[in-house]
Amino acid sequence: MNEGLKSCGKPSRGRYVQGCRCYMCRVANSEYALAHSHGENERRVYGYYSVYRLRNRVTKLLDNGWTKRGICREAQVPRSTLATLMNGHRNTPMKRDGEKKLTCKVSADFYNKVMALPLHPKKRADGELVDAAPVNAALDALYARGITPYSVAKESGIPLSTIYQMGEKKKCTYKTMKRLALASDRLRELVSA
Repeated sequence: MNEGLKSCGKPSRGRYVQGCRCYMCRVANSEYALAHSHGENERRVYGYYSVYRLRNRVTKLLDNGWTKRGICREAQVPRSTLATLMNGHRNTPMKRDGEKKLTCKVSADFYNKVMALPLHPKKRADGELVDAAPVNAALDALYARGITPYSVAKESGIPLSTIYQMGEKKKCTYKTMKRLALASDRLRELVSA
């Protein structure tokens, strides 16, 4: 098809694959083949063992105070890629035992960016969600000493509605935890005085 023509009007390698043999499509195909032979068309991809190491590294980062959002922000990688690494792709079928198949390939760029992160985060954001169990335990201890939720709110600066809801929540913001930690000594002094 188009063998004698100089150009078909829209020369590209894709049109060459579709069957066009005009001069410009043949040039586009040969340029692609040359780039491919020198490895320019291929993205470097790491395999199973690298993905296993990366998944362990992300787990350690999460255990040391990082959040998934924080990892993606610092490493400048997409959150969807990190979610796919940790949980499997949303369109991947389940295994027979009901578990998702985890990915076994990752790009070299993604691998290098995440592995370069320090193990401990620089600073926690005030809006970061943390486990509320220590906060609930501290509130229960304060209530046992006779301190009212209103006193806790007044002394710590935490809204009273947040304090009332704390017993039901499994997560709270880092700011709430920090405020309660700063105010708990003052609150204990009020009881002993």
